Amino acid sequence: MKKLLLIFVFTSSLFYSYSQTLFTYGAHKVDASAFLNAYNKNKTATTNYSKALRDYLDLYINFKLKVQAAKDIHLDTLPSMIADLQNFRSQIQDTYLKDEKEVNRLVDEAFLRSQKDIHTIYYFIKSGNGDDSVKNANLINEVYKKLNTGETDEDILSKINATAQSIFVQDNFDNH
Repeated sequence: MKKLLLIFVFTSSLFYSYSQTLFTYGAHKVDASAFLNAYNKNKTATTNYSKALRDYLDLYINFKLKVQAAKDIHLDTLPSMIADLQNFRSQIQDTYLKDEKEVNRLVDEAFLRSQKDIHTIYYFIKSGNGDDSVKNANLINEVYKKLNTGETDEDILSKINATAQSIFVQDNFDNH
């Protein structure tokens, strides 16, 4: 019984996931959702919604038929059409690719970041061929724990006096 119910739910959700076919032309189908997306994208203010929808449906059908007719006679592969399409793309790409607000926001963010001074310190553990890697790992963990407690670099080095000769600190002060 559970399997039958599961199969029914699956098939019904499958049918509902696909949009209803509004019209067909040749071997092509146009879904209602595709038509409504185009209508909502291009609609104009009107008082009679159903008349505007019918009028736009006529325009949409004619558009689809003309596009298919052009594809059937291979107008989309003509070199002049390809050049026209590339010309059109180059004319409108600046509008879509350059957003003045976003460019200004990024410039402001880069300026603010350039005003900060970054102070970096690197800890190096000197290890030779005969050094004990467990000893070095313990030393790294000890330094890490002390850094997490908020101790200063000088305090950490003074507390690890016995092994201070194997820890080297490189101090960089960059203006980035």
